[in-house]
Amino acid sequence: MFAFRPVPSWRIALGPGFELVDKDKSDGSVKKSAHFVTAIRTIYEFHLGKITVGPTLGIDLIGETDTNLVYGLTVGPGF
Repeated sequence: MFAFRPVPSWRIALGPGFELVDKDKSDGSVKKSAHFVTAIRTIYEFHLGKITVGPTLGIDLIGETDTNLVYGLTVGPGF
C-alpha cells in the first residue's frame, strides 16, 4: 500500500489487492473466482507507551460494481 500522512498521527493509504470468492453451485460444487480490489484506508494512530493503536476505516472497491466497508483496530509496536 502507498500511504501518506497529512498530519503526524493520521495516515491515508491506497493499494491494490485481490479477493477470492467461493460460490456454491446448484450441483453442490463450489466455484472459485478472483476479483481485483482497490483498498482505501484511513487510520488515526494513538501512542500508548511503546504500543501504537489505530482505529481504521476503509472501503474496498471490488471489481467494477461491488464495495465493502472495512473497519477495525490496528495494534503494533511504535517506531
